[in-house]
Amino acid sequence: MADLTAQKLVNVVKANDPEGYILDLPMGASETIQKGAFTSLDAGDKFGAALAAGEIFSGIALEKKVSGASNGDTTIKVLGGQSMFQYAITSIAQADIGKLVYASDDHTLTLTSTSNSQVGRIVNMPATGTAIGQAGSAQAAKS
Repeated sequence: MADLTAQKLVNVVKANDPEGYILDLPMGASETIQKGAFTSLDAGDKFGAALAAGEIFSGIALEKKVSGASNGDTTIKVLGGQSMFQYAITSIAQADIGKLVYASDDHTLTLTSTSNSQVGRIVNMPATGTAIGQAGSAQAAKS
């Protein structure tokens, strides 16, 4: 699936929790990250980038940023930790609450783990096709 090409509004459910944080993530060279995109540590250089399947999830972009020509010369604010977020996900049911959730790119959630990046756990389903997730791959791995 193609990368997010425009900013996306993310409904932040819980941002000031002691277990959540806003991080200034150093970006990789020549990267564009849209507001609302899932971010990762790039598989090659470990600098911030728009998430690609299989990379390490680092948070949700709180702003749009285009980085400079060198790794680390630009930072982007991302929502990380155990913060909660609301995001669209197809084919979700009430029975999926509590399951781990993954991203297949910088704006697509899935329940499929194969080749995707773990971003958290589903904690609520306020409407059809919408989930509230608790971010944080380390905490999400706990049963």
